[in-house]
Amino acid sequence: MAGPRKMQLKFIVPKIAPNQERDRFLTETMGECWHEYDPDSPVMALWFKGYTCKKCGEFLFGNNDFSTLEDFMKLLNWAGNQEALSSIVSQFEPRYFVKEETGFRARKRFADVLYGLLSTARRKKGNAER
Repeated sequence: MAGPRKMQLKFIVPKIAPNQERDRFLTETMGECWHEYDPDSPVMALWFKGYTCKKCGEFLFGNNDFSTLEDFMKLLNWAGNQEALSSIVSQFEPRYFVKEETGFRARKRFADVLYGLLSTARRKKGNAER
């Protein structure tokens, strides 16, 4: 008679995307331009120093950074208007996004969850089309 079988557990740790990869994916998923520009060639407009996108020609200060409140609100508003994402958006308490002590972590978590969900869905769709 054989001894007791050992149970083997397998943990799947989600891959956390570097912010730039995540932010680029989410920006393009929102239908916006992920700007290409030369950081060594700024453009002066009035008293602002910015850049001109090589793809869309827009004057900009940089790409979306969803860890900042201003850029994050664009993502939250977009996600809130997507019916397919309503169950995800409703799981988060918006007040935590703006509080100084919880804002950064809450915004990062929301963006990471959205990135994980949407990138997985895109991969599955791509595999199904093959």
